[in-house]
Amino acid sequence: MLEQLIVDAPDSSYARLMIGRTLQHLGREGEADPHLKTAAAMTPEFA
Repeated sequence: MLEQLIVDAPDSSYARLMIGRTLQHLGREGEADPHLKTAAAMTPEFA
């Protein structure tokens, strides 16, 4: 479901943050990192 948000709104830093945090919570750090880095680059407050 969150992946669809990225497809629908690739410029949404909040969607990137949410998918990154969800993947972290699931223990999938390697998959989470690119989303979290993108979110932080788009919105520095998310860093």
